[in-house]
Amino acid sequence: MSRYPLVPLGEVLRLSRDEVRVEPDQTYQMAGIYSFGRGLFARAPITGADTKYTSLFRLHEGQLVLSRLKGWEGAIAVVPAAFDGYSVSQEYPTFEVVGERAEAAYLRWLCRWDRFWSLLLVESKGVGARRDRVHPDRLFAVEVPMPSLSEQRRIVDYVDRIAARAQPAAVLQDNISQAHAGITGSVLRACSDSAPSVPLGEVLRLSRDEVRVEPDQTYQTAGIYSFGRGLFARAPITGADTKYTSLFRLHEGQLVYSRLFAWEGALSVVPSDFDGAYVSQEFPTFVVDRAQAEPAYLGWLCRWRPFWELLRGEATGLGLRRQRVHPDRLLAVHVPLPPLPEQRRLAALAGLVDALASSSRQAAMGLDALVPSVLRVVFDGRV
Repeated sequence: MSRYPLVPLGEVLRLSRDEVRVEPDQTYQMAGIYSFGRGLFARAPITGADTKYTSLFRLHEGQLVLSRLKGWEGAIAVVPAAFDGYSVSQEYPTFEVVGERAEAAYLRWLCRWDRFWSLLLVESKGVGARRDRVHPDRLFAVEVPMPSLSEQRRIVDYVDRIAARAQPAAVLQDNISQAHAGITGSVLRACSDSAPSVPLGEVLRLSRDEVRVEPDQTYQTAGIYSFGRGLFARAPITGADTKYTSLFRLHEGQLVYSRLFAWEGALSVVPSDFDGAYVSQEFPTFVVDRAQAEPAYLGWLCRWRPFWELLRGEATGLGLRRQRVHPDRLLAVHVPLPPLPEQRRLAALAGLVDALASSSRQAAMGLDALVPSVLRVVFDGRV
């Protein structure tokens, strides 16, 4: 329990949306919000002709912006100066700070506090929570620690100084990630120029290990990060915690994807440490024909942006986010498939690159975890 007074965010925020009519001949610089408190990112610009929306909403520095779809997992941020003037869809409500109760800089760190994200959840739990949107009224009702303005400024100064110490590690990790993506792209582009192009339906078969949910059983669930970053573990749930009557068990070497976010890289080959984890029906799984394809090679393909873009189909623009990628569309996509020995050689190369990247991540993890740990202490009022 925080020693600071708890105040509903509705007392310090007001819905404020700068609606802009979409013109077919105009270009709009789009923004999105990373999950887990990682802030805004730039999407590719679009023209008005690329979207079915008749209006977009302009961001302004100092506003708080929320992803209604993923706010409960930390897709919430204060708009920095670099994103002033960017546009978002109606799925991203924006709020201005009102009165003299809160500093935008203080809310910026609040948006990175994992306890705050959990407060945005409704009562539903488990896998089904991913379907719940965070509406403004729910945000307004959340009570957060709200010290005096002078104390907020002291907290901001304190956390800023600690974050500055962690910044070099974050920059190093970004550089390594970019180099990793560059190597992957170079190798797979070379494959696409020389290897035959084969529909995935020739090497994948839809295969789902359905398990009936029992109220007294516990299930370790998993999700898939976007942008080719692989699987992540969710908190275990009991059968009583979800409305699903069945879940689907993962097996090492399967290919699994998110029907909702495959087009932005939410695909992966199941590694050994996720063997036996569970997913909902929104995550189709496929057995790999190992006589023709090496699972580790397909895992590398799952990180390749041109592959994700093939899953978009004919739809473009913001409306794409509403479209699910069905198995038939995945199986129809053509990918470069060199001979099996070459796939294995490339998979070994991928393993080496991954090991180098993993070493750098391990070195940076201590500093990466520093700021979240500090925020837990700060918002409890222990600093």
